[in-house]
Amino acid sequence: MLVKDVYVNFRKEAELPLRLRGRTVIGRDGDVVPRRHHLNYKALYSHCKALNEGFFCIPYRKGIRSSFIAALFDLGVNTPHCINTVIALTKTLASGNHFRNSKGQTALQVLFARSGEMSDEQLKEKLIAEICELQRLTGMHPYGLKLAQIGFCIDIIKLNGKDLFIRLKGGIKDQVVPVNHTRKSYKKNGKAIIPDIKDYDINSVREWKIDKAHKLYPIEEEM
Repeated sequence: MLVKDVYVNFRKEAELPLRLRGRTVIGRDGDVVPRRHHLNYKALYSHCKALNEGFFCIPYRKGIRSSFIAALFDLGVNTPHCINTVIALTKTLASGNHFRNSKGQTALQVLFARSGEMSDEQLKEKLIAEICELQRLTGMHPYGLKLAQIGFCIDIIKLNGKDLFIRLKGGIKDQVVPVNHTRKSYKKNGKAIIPDIKDYDINSVREWKIDKAHKLYPIEEEM
């Protein structure tokens, strides 16, 4: 058994197909198979092609997480948006066909099936919890690393001392530093995260895609 404390230590193991990954990470219930939290070079190639052609491929599965990232993109990148506005658009998108899984369930139906029906206030707490997870860029589980690699992160901002706003930052060229005015920023051992993809104009990225980038823009050696 290998003792792991930061993701970079088992990154190579996480790059293997799931069936080939060993139980090399210590979890709450013993040894577990490492999850892949980063984009490999093939995925980065595809995301780079997509961004330079004006498409933001959301690097997560169809679900509530991807639907609120899509909502933030539609509302406007690099601009803070009232959390109630974000929730309203997230519910609309998460109920649509773009976020319907192979079983025919929408992202909102899947969420409610797992967690029960939610009021807007409960959905707000769920959304904040999801964003806080996506602000983790180092440590054992850097959930937001895929976003950071392509120059994106999400901020939670308080304006006027009380009003809560959410901002999807994009086109980041330097160190990725998410802002959180509601909770202590997540900091863990690990190097500063600099985007792998920086050579695109965020103002030219006009549309999001839920399709995997590597399916839309396969690497040349696979064509």
